[in-house]
Amino acid sequence: MISSGKLYEANFEEQLGADEKANEAINFFTNYQGKTIVEKHDLIDAQNDLVHRIDTIDINERLNVSRGAIKMLEQVDSIDFDVFKFKQETQEQEMLVLTSHLMDMHGLFKSFKMNPEIYFKFIKRVQDHYNPSFIEYHNKTHGTDLCQTAYFFLKT
Repeated sequence: MISSGKLYEANFEEQLGADEKANEAINFFTNYQGKTIVEKHDLIDAQNDLVHRIDTIDINERLNVSRGAIKMLEQVDSIDFDVFKFKQETQEQEMLVLTSHLMDMHGLFKSFKMNPEIYFKFIKRVQDHYNPSFIEYHNKTHGTDLCQTAYFFLKT
């Protein structure tokens, strides 16, 4: 690297693998090295444009949220929110739908520059791996209820 006249130039090609998002980041940084200031700004603008397009995802449409669940989400800041009815309305996807709705409603995907698709995969995995075998009460519905109740108290 010293012979190239550059103090530091990472070799990301060795790191490419099966993880799509890691590959995207590696490709971004690989393309970023050795660019002029204008080219770097263009790359950053393109990345920001991608984040903006991702932010425009309609959460309810993407998650196939029913009209009944959407109506219930209007009352998410109420102590009377019925998590069991919500579980039925969301076809047992209550954690995914509620947390995604709250993230979207408060603009957190955009603030954190978080790809909603990655968040959906993460929270779906959390939801699907809640293990009620030890204590039956501690399940995804209980987790969703805690999330909604905490949200209620934070809002009041």
